[in-house]
Amino acid sequence: MASDYIMHYEPTEMDYYEYEFVTRNQQNAKRSKRPRYFPSNKPQSFIKNAVTGVPYPYVVGSKEQNLLYKMVDTTGTCDADGYVIKTRTDLPNHNTNHLFYDSPEQCMSHLRISFDPSHVKSWHDKHQVRSELDEEY
Repeated sequence: MASDYIMHYEPTEMDYYEYEFVTRNQQNAKRSKRPRYFPSNKPQSFIKNAVTGVPYPYVVGSKEQNLLYKMVDTTGTCDADGYVIKTRTDLPNHNTNHLFYDSPEQCMSHLRISFDPSHVKSWHDKHQVRSELDEEY
C-alpha cells in the first residue's frame, strides 16, 4: 500500500541538461583539499558551523537560527560546498553562501576581518535577550 503514495517523477530534458552540466563541471573542476568554510545554503537542513562543519540542532530558516551569528559571503570565490573556485571559467559563483557562527568573534577570527565593537556588543545584547526568552519557554 505504501507504493500507492509514492509520486513518480518523469525527468524533463532540462533535468538531463543540468545533470550533464553539473557532472561535466565536477570532472573539470580542480578542488582544494579542504573547504574554506562550511556553508548552510539548503532550507530545512541542519545548520553547520562554518568553521568546523559540525551541525547545530537548528534548521535553516527556523527562528532558532537567530541564536547564531550569520554572515553571507557574496564574493563568489567559493562554490556552494565552500571550496575555493580555482578555474576562471567558473568564477564568480553567482549564488551567495550563508555562514553560521557561535559569535561575531568566531566569524572575525575565521574570516580574518574585523567588525565595529558596537556591532559586536549589540549582537551579544540581543543574543542574551533571546537566550533568556528561550529559557522561559
